[in-house]
Amino acid sequence: AHLWDPTAAAFLLNTSDPNPNHTQDGNVEAPLAGVVVGTRATQALSFIEHHLETPLGPLNGESSSDPYMSEYISPYISSWELLARFAQHDGAGALDLMRRLYGYMATHDPASTMWEKMGTDGNPASYQPNQVGNALIPPNASLVGAGGVSLSHGWSTGSVSALSGYVLGLRPTAPGWGTWTVEPQPVDLRFAQGQAGTPHGPIVSRWARGPADSSFRLTVAAPLGTSGTVAVPLLGAERTIARDGRIVWQDGQATGGATATLGSGAVIFDEGPGQHTYAWGPLSAAQPASCRRSASRRGHRRHARGRARGRARGRAHRGARRRVRRTPTCARPHRRRPKAHRSQAVARPPATRPPATR
Repeated sequence: AHLWDPTAAAFLLNTSDPNPNHTQDGNVEAPLAGVVVGTRATQALSFIEHHLETPLGPLNGESSSDPYMSEYISPYISSWELLARFAQHDGAGALDLMRRLYGYMATHDPASTMWEKMGTDGNPASYQPNQVGNALIPPNASLVGAGGVSLSHGWSTGSVSALSGYVLGLRPTAPGWGTWTVEPQPVDLRFAQGQAGTPHGPIVSRWARGPADSSFRLTVAAPLGTSGTVAVPLLGAERTIARDGRIVWQDGQATGGATATLGSGAVIFDEGPGQHTYAWGPLSAAQPASCRRSASRRGHRRHARGRARGRARGRAHRGARRRVRRTPTCARPHRRRPKAHRSQAVARPPATRPPATR
């Protein structure tokens, strides 16, 4: 409350600054740490978007003459902004920042590392002259000018933890990952997969969505001795969700003995160790595995119909009748080949060998 400026609806850098400077770090850290929630958290992040943003990423403050801090784009502070936006369920804003700033660094010299600082021109930034001689930076500082900035800066790699913690959704909820949550935010992505190491063993998240959000499938594998929750995204509509082929959420409530609650845009299930798959959508979601395999077999049969005919003829030559596996009743009936085709294949006489000569 001491640093909150109600006029700007944002946090100040400090109260003794001769130039009132609303900075990126204060307006990111406060929402992320839970110092402000609800409207104020939204306002703090919105201030960055409307007052500090540049094409490559947000400036770290409003003032270019602040004796306490030079003005540049900070991948380090932007790492915390990624986490803050994901935590506020602004995944679209987080991915937009990630693509503009971290994507730029990943594709520009040296094209493999994250930088300490960046100027608005897209080049590495250094300490600015206004800081020289103010007891913070010595007058003859070698950090001023070209070459005074790291291009391989560990503090600027927060995009990795943001992707693991919110796109994969893997986050601990107790020390040592004794309990955890898997809560992916797909945003506009089509799939993601990965794992996080824990003292108990790796925990895995793997998800994919169908075209036009027609389906969603999430597989979670957790080590023994742990438990947690799995949040299955609904992607804007009511869904019937299956767990390992058995329906566990239908008509807005848990069923089949599952324990689940409706969260913000997701259904949250209690889960333990082992591997389990949650899914919704036609065939691939709320039907038994045998039905999904049947659908897959139908696709392969359609794709390889010519080869199937050849195999049928081969079996006929050996005097065997072709057998057609019936699909389960929960899947669409298999379209058999016309009888004339089958009878022709079966009726063809077997090949005869020439008589043996002595």
